[in-house]
Amino acid sequence: LVVNEMSSPSSFKGELQVQARRPVPGASYKTPLLNYREPSFLFDYMEYQSLEFNPDNIPNNLVATIAFYVYLILGLDYDSTSPLGGTDCFRQMQIIASNVQSNNWSGWEAFGSERSKYAIAVAFNEPVFEDYRRMWYDYHRAGLDEMAANREKGRQKVVTSLPVISSIYDRRSNSVLVTLFGNAKLDELVNVVTDMPVHEKRAAYETLRNIYPTQTAALERLQRTNR
Repeated sequence: LVVNEMSSPSSFKGELQVQARRPVPGASYKTPLLNYREPSFLFDYMEYQSLEFNPDNIPNNLVATIAFYVYLILGLDYDSTSPLGGTDCFRQMQIIASNVQSNNWSGWEAFGSERSKYAIAVAFNEPVFEDYRRMWYDYHRAGLDEMAANREKGRQKVVTSLPVISSIYDRRSNSVLVTLFGNAKLDELVNVVTDMPVHEKRAAYETLRNIYPTQTAALERLQRTNR
């Protein structure tokens, strides 16, 4: 959290960057689960104020935001090791996002923003996007976690994420799930695909370029290996 403005002794505006990784069994590598930025984060805090979380009575935006991202990180971690294992955590996110609506805090908008915390909570709880969560398990547990023992088998499972992300993009191109996946996984996915046969790399490049057209630096690395 980088504080950029202080409008009063207890009111602040800053930039929030939330990142999380988990270990990959049999490797020294840690895979990113979350890499998300809130460019304008407004909150109130008094020096020495205790931060206590009660989902039924959330006192301020700082407490709500910390709790929300803790549940998101735990949910992503659990989903990566067990099919739909993060369900309870994602439900808690939805409860938090719903309970703070009356406060009109910036970053929690229920309408008009596909990047709000409310939108994130809805995306992880919508049955229509359950395929994303199942893909998340396959990508990690059946993919990355297997690569130490069987690199090719694990790599092929990681690549099965591509049609799922492409399908979500086709259904709802502005879905926050597409953004979350790209922020956390694009570089890693490119690294995995780089060692694959040329025709598979080319297909992956075309798919990713369609979904993430602005990520030219990351995708250029993949395109160069196609030659």
